[in-house]
Amino acid sequence: MRFLNGFVKFLNGVINVILSAMVVFALVLGGTALFDVYLVYNNASLSEELAELKPGTRDFSVKRLQEINPDIRGWIRIDETNIDYPILQGKDNLIYISKDYKKDYAASGSIFLDYKNDKNFNDDYSVLYGHNMAGDRMFSELKKYIDKDFFNSHTSGLIYTENCVYKMNIYAVAEVDSRDAKVYDMSFYNKNNNKEVIENIKSHSRNTSNIDINYEDKLVALSTCESAGTSNRIVVLATLEEHDELSNVIQIKSNTDSVVSVENNEGTRNKIVLTRRQKVLSIITLIVLIIFIVALIRAIEKNKRKKKNNKRTRIAENKEVKKDDDKKS
Repeated sequence: MRFLNGFVKFLNGVINVILSAMVVFALVLGGTALFDVYLVYNNASLSEELAELKPGTRDFSVKRLQEINPDIRGWIRIDETNIDYPILQGKDNLIYISKDYKKDYAASGSIFLDYKNDKNFNDDYSVLYGHNMAGDRMFSELKKYIDKDFFNSHTSGLIYTENCVYKMNIYAVAEVDSRDAKVYDMSFYNKNNNKEVIENIKSHSRNTSNIDINYEDKLVALSTCESAGTSNRIVVLATLEEHDELSNVIQIKSNTDSVVSVENNEGTRNKIVLTRRQKVLSIITLIVLIIFIVALIRAIEKNKRKKKNNKRTRIAENKEVKKDDDKKS
């Protein structure tokens, strides 16, 4: 019997150690997930350094930005949106999916130009990519162009390059597949092939504008994921109109002239994007914490009951001792 009781106590100790280790492990994973969320939110916002060097500031120039990172090709802004970021270009299209303008890891990535495009947007057709982030970060607002009213009220923007400034005149928004060669395969695209690009976008378009668009126009496509885990893409197609003098267009109406605040334009809290892994880890952490709290409460109650039983046992033993003493006397 003593051996069995000892074995049970040993087994309980092992189980407690395992449960404690699981709790610590889950807390570490949960903390990592929350830290990842912080990094996603922080990196998707303009840093103070960029806010002081962006268009409209005294120190803005693409060459100045290239002193930070020579991969910076320019800056993109769309009127009255949060799309107000530097444009990067890597040796392939994988680098800036998960790196910021300083080449540091960032789950939010950067806005980047297709690596096969000319860095100064001298091609007839260029493609810019950006993540669809929560809180209207990066290229997430491209999905708003599906709404007709938003499409009609947000029709222009600017792309600043080292040599000139282009005005973007937004022509259409379309939903396409990520394998659509007429949108994404630069080897498919040749000079004077704008007709295929425009007609393809029109065939998949959700909204189009009434601007005059010609097959000879210089074009840019802004691309983002429709949602996580799908091959669907939202593409906003615009024409590029070159401006000879930067001073003519350096001032632009924008709601992003300050460092990103905690609240967005509607005064509501910015949402934080969570990956599927982070969501699972957060849920696991919550469940383990609940189990741990319940187990702790039960242990405290059990300890209280044990103390009461011990007290009753001592009282009973004392009474028995007293009776024995009374009999002896």
